[in-house]
Amino acid sequence: MNALRTMTLLEAKIVLRDKVGPLFAFLMPVMLLFVFGLTDRESSATDSAFLGSLCLALGIAMVAIYLVPSYMASYREHGILRRLSVSPVPPSRLLIAQLLVNATAGILVVALIVLAGHWGLGIPLPASPVMFVAVTLLMIAAMLSLGLIVAAVARNTKTANLCGQLLFWPNMVLGGIWVKRSDMPGWMRVLGDHTPMGGGMQAVQHAWLGESQSIGGLFALALCTVLFGALAARLFRWQ
Repeated sequence: MNALRTMTLLEAKIVLRDKVGPLFAFLMPVMLLFVFGLTDRESSATDSAFLGSLCLALGIAMVAIYLVPSYMASYREHGILRRLSVSPVPPSRLLIAQLLVNATAGILVVALIVLAGHWGLGIPLPASPVMFVAVTLLMIAAMLSLGLIVAAVARNTKTANLCGQLLFWPNMVLGGIWVKRSDMPGWMRVLGDHTPMGGGMQAVQHAWLGESQSIGGLFALALCTVLFGALAARLFRWQ
């Protein structure tokens, strides 16, 4: 436990030193929130919930799919992981430390978007706050587990960024960000609802509006978290 705490604190310090990546992940979703929110000040509650969940998903994805893999790939590229490989630290502990640090970053992104939307645009706060917190944490865990797969194998930051884009854009499409869910074929809607971003956005919207949740969607998020996390630990390479 002490080793995990030490490694988590070390990872947190490294993230805080990198001002560009975290700043972009925090500011970009908020900027999009205000750009789209100010163009339609008379949007319905459903539209507001969609906008909030969209920006929330973007912020989480930037942390999980871009920042996490790039940090780990940088460690591997500069031989830091190779030096750690001779220590008794198992790879799962390093991945857990990354998960904890970046989950905290994801939570801060979510809080910033919710509060900025409420105070700046008048977007109502989530109608089911407890469920909102629960599904948001589940979405963060699923997205981070997906990002950890890239982090586990990418040899350098260039590869990590490329793989991140290959994961990011399909998730955007399946999540209904570029194409409305109503315009998707049935199979694409079903597939999107069972991806970390698509399923997470749906769960967040339901919680924001106080609607009942899809058990299948929540189960899919939990399953993604477990499977992707286990796969990342299995595929992890020190160099």
